[in-house]
Amino acid sequence: MVAGGDPARRGEPRSWHVTAQRHRRVEPREILATATALTEKAKTEGEVKPEVTPGDLLKLANAIALAAEETPEEADHLLRLALTGIH
Repeated sequence: MVAGGDPARRGEPRSWHVTAQRHRRVEPREILATATALTEKAKTEGEVKPEVTPGDLLKLANAIALAAEETPEEADHLLRLALTGIH
């Protein structure tokens, strides 16, 4: 049960209650560990340059998210530019 009692009694949809219970706080070290594993796999497969770091990719993703906050459809465009280059 989430804090505040039964969501159905408060008029909230039951799906909200289920969704709320499935989410948990993700620790920064978990994010970095996952990013590191994915970056190393991408390097092994030749998908990213050897000098790319997990921090680089996390900063890039964050920058795109912030830049496209008002217009989410712009995120796809910015990500495409980041992946393919601008030349």
